Amino acid sequence: FDRRGHLWAGTAGDGLFRKRSGSEHVDWFRTQDLLATNSIQGLAEDDGGNIWITSPGGLSVLDVKTGEMKPWSGLAGLFEN
Repeated sequence: FDRRGHLWAGTAGDGLFRKRSGSEHVDWFRTQDLLATNSIQGLAEDDGGNIWITSPGGLSVLDVKTGEMKPWSGLAGLFEN
């Protein structure tokens, strides 16, 4: 659960799911949404409430303010476009 009470579930091949607190709606995030891969290894919430996702294909971050998924590039410490 994150600080907003949303339930997060990473899968071994079907991406990432979020069940919003107080709703029956489930969001599904996949490589089509810029998730690095559909196999999720770990999740962490930062101080800003953003969700960081680790996978065999790299690191992604979900910006909770914009809903935008950004793949993280270790090269030069920059986000990819």
